[in-house]
Amino acid sequence: MQDTLKILESVNQFYSQSFNQLVVITVAVLAFAGVVMPVLISLYQKRLFRLEHEEIQSHLKGELDSELAKAVDAVRKEYEKKEAQYLLEIESLDEKLEKEIAGSIGGNLHVQGNMNLKDGQYLGAFSSFTRAAINHLKADKEANLRRALRLVSNNCLPKLNKTRLERDEGIIESYEELLEQLSESNVNDRYKDEIRLLKIRFKQATEREPEKNA
Repeated sequence: MQDTLKILESVNQFYSQSFNQLVVITVAVLAFAGVVMPVLISLYQKRLFRLEHEEIQSHLKGELDSELAKAVDAVRKEYEKKEAQYLLEIESLDEKLEKEIAGSIGGNLHVQGNMNLKDGQYLGAFSSFTRAAINHLKADKEANLRRALRLVSNNCLPKLNKTRLERDEGIIESYEELLEQLSESNVNDRYKDEIRLLKIRFKQATEREPEKNA
């Protein structure tokens, strides 16, 4: 009988301890499920949201950077296109202005050469017509250029001689510049006859001795 009581007491103690442990475990599980789990889920959701937010931000930033780069490139290309057009227009205006100036200078020198020729100042006329021809060529004044060349070859050089031509090196330099410019513009032998005649008449003038009574 006494052994039976001991057994019952041991069984009762076992179940009592087991029940207490079950209660503790149950409370712990409930506490974990009711408090810890929501906190962990909330932290996980926040981290997930932050990662998704960062990914969206990164994607949007990449999209914006790409669009901005395209916009900047389009503006740059348009600016470069307009700049090139402006430069071409300015270059064209500069070229036109240079031609206008050269034409004006050539016209004045041509008039001066006519006056020199009229007064019998053949060396001055030679210098004026030579420089006038250079400027007529720059100004694309074809008719005036050929008139000036004829006056140099037919009216000035036949009246000059070695002594007169050697008086001024600048006059010879202008003549040489004229020949150089004509040679550069002599496309399809455009000025072949004029160049040939100029060289012949100039050579004759440099070999011509002054008249004894001059």
